[in-house]
Amino acid sequence: MSHRIYTTPGFVVGSRPHGEGGKILFIFTQELGQVSSIAQGIRLSKSKLRYHAQDYSMANFSLVRGKDFWRVVGAEPMKEPMKDRQSQTVSTSVPTSTPAYALRVRMFSVLSRLLQGEEKNATLFEAVDAACQFLDTPEAKDSVDVAEPIIMLRILHHLGYVRLIPDLAPFLTNNSFTPELFKTMAMPGMKTKAIKEINTALQESHL
Repeated sequence: MSHRIYTTPGFVVGSRPHGEGGKILFIFTQELGQVSSIAQGIRLSKSKLRYHAQDYSMANFSLVRGKDFWRVVGAEPMKEPMKDRQSQTVSTSVPTSTPAYALRVRMFSVLSRLLQGEEKNATLFEAVDAACQFLDTPEAKDSVDVAEPIIMLRILHHLGYVRLIPDLAPFLTNNSFTPELFKTMAMPGMKTKAIKEINTALQESHL
């Protein structure tokens, strides 16, 4: 019996050990939403999958649907840039000791708890991809404090927890990370207002 293989870009939101040398990967995909996928033998040194399926990394995943879990049958680095993607760099290129990487971990931690079921969310995927692109740049290390509320606002907005109110509209109408946008977030009272909105949304989500 043949099984259909779905190939889609995705981010590894998190993982946990499974069986002897395997893992269950929680992958936020462009086409399928978040899926729980078994990657057999990925913890073994001979596994090729382990290089392209680390936590918080992006890859092109090949998946087969199983009874309870999907199964990862392949993972490759992105060979072609996604539409409007400025670079092909993936998150594993960022040193894990940097503030930018710590923000990446916090972003995916929020996603792992808020994403529910297999439901495609293209706008959220684009926002996460744009955030990862920015966090891969040298500019990110000096902008984490103002970038974090922007990233969290966008995630919560695309999940339906943050409204498009006038004061926050500049941060939510596109996925850019510009000096002008950071200056707006740094204006007196703006970051406090953004954090209040984020905390209210997280409380409403029961996160």
